[in-house]
Amino acid sequence: MNAWHVATREIIRRPIPFLAGVLAVIVAAVVLIGQTASLAEYDQKTDTLLEEKRIETQTRVDALRAEVGARVAKLDDDMRRITKGLGFNVYILPKDVDMTDYLSDGFASKFMPESYVTTLANSNVATIRHLLPILVQKATWPEHNGRSFLLIGTRGEVPLAHKSPKKALLQPINPGEIVLGYELWRTMKLTIGDTVTLMGKEFTVKKCHPERGTKDDISAWLPLKTAQTLLKLPGKINTIYALECACAFADLPKVRAEITAILPETQVKEFGTIALTRAEARKKAAEKGKADIVHATQHGLQAVADERASRAGLREERERFGAILLPLVVVACVIWVALMSYLNVLTRRQEIGILRALGVRARVITHLFVLRAGLTGLLGGVIGGLVSLAMGGLQAGPTVLIAVVLSAPIVGIAAGWPPAVFAGLQDPAEILQKE
Repeated sequence: MNAWHVATREIIRRPIPFLAGVLAVIVAAVVLIGQTASLAEYDQKTDTLLEEKRIETQTRVDALRAEVGARVAKLDDDMRRITKGLGFNVYILPKDVDMTDYLSDGFASKFMPESYVTTLANSNVATIRHLLPILVQKATWPEHNGRSFLLIGTRGEVPLAHKSPKKALLQPINPGEIVLGYELWRTMKLTIGDTVTLMGKEFTVKKCHPERGTKDDISAWLPLKTAQTLLKLPGKINTIYALECACAFADLPKVRAEITAILPETQVKEFGTIALTRAEARKKAAEKGKADIVHATQHGLQAVADERASRAGLREERERFGAILLPLVVVACVIWVALMSYLNVLTRRQEIGILRALGVRARVITHLFVLRAGLTGLLGGVIGGLVSLAMGGLQAGPTVLIAVVLSAPIVGIAAGWPPAVFAGLQDPAEILQKE
């Protein structure tokens, strides 16, 4: 007896129970593949959304970084211009100047060659800018009752050879011109454009300073060469003023070490308050910019992390739902196939009795029903896989599809095995007697 022939003939003769079992397997296969495909699709969408979020966040962070960078640059430039108005904050004096006398008199009593400023300007000095050589001495004004005043000679700022030119902090005085402090022009009743005689030479008043409450109020500024001639100190200066670079940041030892290495016969001093104000202003601008960039970056990273956590939570919910649904579907499928197999055994009791009476062994009867159950699973698994493919189940992956199709006959055999065994154990005499 050909088992395949008998099984297929029986399926053709009684298709409804067989098709009902196949349908149950199809539903189980579609649900299994669909759940896996759904999670795979969700993961793919999650990756896409996170990548879009990352790009969006990175774009926002880059824009903020550019904005903050521009703002910090502007703030730093504003601070530079504001603190630049504080004036020179480094002064270079002859090495043998007594600082007690200097602080008391307001000028150095010793002198150094004017060429020092040229030497410094032509060097690679990096910690200072805006070099201003000056000559300051206490003098008397013969034409005005011999009154005492400070005579200041300056030739204007000397540019550094290795750096791009910067706008001068102090404009030079042209030959034949003089700038007067508040007390001088007020008591002499002078104004801009007037002519005044000093030590036998005539000068045109270029500027009259407002009241400052310092020694500037009793000072007169002349071109350096003119002051050197009047004071009989040709080629001499006693101070070089400079402006500390941002790179030094109020680091006087660094500035002093660099300058004294170039001009060993000098000493370097610093107006501490001005230097500290400048350094603190720039430092705060840089720190604020850095803090803004860090905050923007952290905010972006947190946004991506929050999105990832949210998607992970939703996926976990789907997994929990699948963990409940899938076992229920599989159990329902097994019970349904087993029920269809059992009903098939009951409807074929007479055939079983005849076959047993003709000498067909119980094992063969059992194999017939097991084969039918296996065909139920196989056909249901194949159709279920095809349906799943049509519904986008390929996202579940080939491995899952193959595993479901191959496991479907095993599930069918497992479900049909108890009814098949029951069929093989039937007593033919008892069946035929009842029939």
